[in-house]
Amino acid sequence: MLRCLPTIGCLCLFAWCVLAQMSGVGYVYVRPVDVDGDWATGTLAEVGIDPAPIGEAIEGILDGRYPRIHGLLIVKDDLLVMEEYFMGSPYYSPTRWGGAEMLFTKDRIHNLGSLTKSVTSMLVGAAIENGFITDVSQGVMTFFPEYSDLVTSENQAVTIEHLLTMTSGWEWNENTLWEDENDMYQFNVAASPLRYLISRPFAEEPGTVWNYNGGAVTLLGKLIEKASGRNIEDFANEYLFGPLGITEYWWPYMRYNLIGTHGDLKLRPRDVAKLGQLMLDGGIWGGERLLPEDWIVASVSSSYRFSRGEGFYAYTDYGYLWWLMDVGIGSERVPTYTAAGWGGQRLIVIPDFNTMIMFTGGNYDSYEPVDEIMMRHILPALAGGG
Repeated sequence: MLRCLPTIGCLCLFAWCVLAQMSGVGYVYVRPVDVDGDWATGTLAEVGIDPAPIGEAIEGILDGRYPRIHGLLIVKDDLLVMEEYFMGSPYYSPTRWGGAEMLFTKDRIHNLGSLTKSVTSMLVGAAIENGFITDVSQGVMTFFPEYSDLVTSENQAVTIEHLLTMTSGWEWNENTLWEDENDMYQFNVAASPLRYLISRPFAEEPGTVWNYNGGAVTLLGKLIEKASGRNIEDFANEYLFGPLGITEYWWPYMRYNLIGTHGDLKLRPRDVAKLGQLMLDGGIWGGERLLPEDWIVASVSSSYRFSRGEGFYAYTDYGYLWWLMDVGIGSERVPTYTAAGWGGQRLIVIPDFNTMIMFTGGNYDSYEPVDEIMMRHILPALAGGG
């Protein structure tokens, strides 16, 4: 997309989108903007990605065939080679989004929905790397003496790993629209959300059955606070965001002393891509180890294989709050791992191709076209370039 001087780049971007659609000129690819201290940039051709399918994807976004895509970034071989942003409506809360459109940009933080869960997983890795947590076999309840009145033989068996793999065993339903039956809604409005979660009855033995549980991920965030003696925001700044140069963010406070680490963190798309690069590079950034290497391996290895009807999207396996699936690129089947959030927020990592794709979007009540864009355009572009 045509880019102008940085101070008026957003206006030029919008004008070019409008003019291109009116004139039939179509999409024109331009290398992403270089910013000191941020990503090194390159071109699609430099890293062997076929530009034609990528251009078709962008034209599909612009003409509405792929609606409500807010941003698309591609990083390959440590270079940011694709970065485009589009018009869309902002997100304020699960019940307040839409309305007047605005132009998203590289400098604007975007709601990540449940992609936040994968960030929380990385924070557990940082807590292990820095000695605050010994390992994932530690019992969860040992960190919460204030809930001793709720201790049972069942919740005493819940470990950190069970929270990471969505196999805690608590009876929990986030799949209904009925507020009185939706545990995530009840968790959000409870006087003490964590007490609500811990007091839930058990439907399964911990570690046996996968069941999506956002409350358990916020319990995990609070566990990091208890182990480290730091607010999760301060912990992230010191051990993850700060070293990565991430300074623009917004954490969702549920209560004055409780951050909802299960969803709605806001980051710049470029900074989310840095988290993916850290995973790709085995936990090292700028020569400094931030996450244990074996933690990375465990995080993106299958801890649970879905049977038909389980899980979401088209993923076949689950790691430590990461979604796993093999995809076809040319004649190869290669593994991917993904951090995914409501509305079309996706960080997709393809290790065999040293590639990451970052989507932001606003499909909160409509079809998310991310998978279609990947299959029809981005994966063929990777195959065609290599």
